[in-house]
Amino acid sequence: MQVNQVAKIEETASKAYSLPFAHRSDDFLKIMPPAADTEWHPLPNILDGMMFAARFIGSSKMWGPHRAYLDLVHVAGGKVFATDGKCLVERSVGDCPDFSILPAQIAQIKAFGDDPSHVNLDNHRLSLKWPNGNFLVTRYRTFPDLVEPVTQLIAAHDWNDFIKMDPDWRDQIIGHFSYKLARSTVVGGHNEGRIHFTPGRIVGGPSDRQPDRQLRIVTHAQSDVTFTQMQLLRALKVADEFKFVHGPDVSHFLFKAANARGVIVLDRPVDPVPVLS
Repeated sequence: MQVNQVAKIEETASKAYSLPFAHRSDDFLKIMPPAADTEWHPLPNILDGMMFAARFIGSSKMWGPHRAYLDLVHVAGGKVFATDGKCLVERSVGDCPDFSILPAQIAQIKAFGDDPSHVNLDNHRLSLKWPNGNFLVTRYRTFPDLVEPVTQLIAAHDWNDFIKMDPDWRDQIIGHFSYKLARSTVVGGHNEGRIHFTPGRIVGGPSDRQPDRQLRIVTHAQSDVTFTQMQLLRALKVADEFKFVHGPDVSHFLFKAANARGVIVLDRPVDPVPVLS
């Protein structure tokens, strides 16, 4: 009896696997190392600043390509900044070239475990290198017309006479107003997570139309103002100092952290804030 027989394999054709695979050209396989004459610029430690700003980005999906800057973190003028259209933050990092990148790209940089030491910008290609030989090439964008208005918006406020953050005050607000937003039952409506501050209480809940919790607390707001849940919580979690600034038509919430500061434009409630009793 014969054993270990190898069956003859017949070539078969199947429509399921007749894919038009493309031939890999020599150009595709060619490795392109960095040019020997690459001009490298020293970088300050910018990773923490970029990660800080990445928490405050927005989304251009609702606004279109002309608001693409909402999706990115911007390094410009020795600072890192980001905005979602109503909240603007900046953090000082030191002298470095200007570029804008996505949070996903910042995560790639973080994966190296340390700050890159040098950068090169060439035709929208961002090259980063580390002292130990690590190297990353990615894409970048620039928004030169954005730097001046952002700088003016920040500088327009008085950054003196702030209230020092009380951890107990912060923990009460975060503890009461950290919840999952309810799905709106109104046709065409949605819940934005509105949280209303009055001088002596905070009112909100998972449903904007039916707030279900009220916290009697000194809020330090002199007028009725409205945050969105996301903006309020992320600002409170990083702020060391804060203050409210009230104008005739608009209010702002200013906050400061280590080498950083931010501004949130606050809504004024259209209707009186309900009293829950």
